[in-house]
Amino acid sequence: MALAASRLAKEPWQCELAVWLACRDPSIFGLGVVGFDLDDLGWDASCIERERAFLLAVLQSALRHEGWSLLTYAPPPELTEDNLRKLRRLLVDYVLPPTPGARAWAWQEQAPASFTPCARCGVYLHIAGCVVCNAT
Repeated sequence: MALAASRLAKEPWQCELAVWLACRDPSIFGLGVVGFDLDDLGWDASCIERERAFLLAVLQSALRHEGWSLLTYAPPPELTEDNLRKLRRLLVDYVLPPTPGARAWAWQEQAPASFTPCARCGVYLHIAGCVVCNAT
């Protein structure tokens, strides 16, 4: 998902999402970061439908395996695609808890100082480097 989000991100929230997803890198941050709750995202109540549409586009891109040629491994399609479809169903039904304005991101680790794409593969970097090529 970090790969898809990085390829599609144009607006600040979208870039933040790409970095936040990259921080779900279990090889760096441990197995406890693999999953997430939709409430953990830094939704903005004033534009949640635009944010939801972007995340749905990210899921669709991931389901089409766009950019997967950059990966050094082959994700198991049956597991990956099933999980992406489940997340899509959850996202469609998701209702933002009633909190006005923008919400803070639930960063597992310290957020990076800037949102910068990897020079090699274009995926937004987390604080330890690239989730795809491991460049630092």
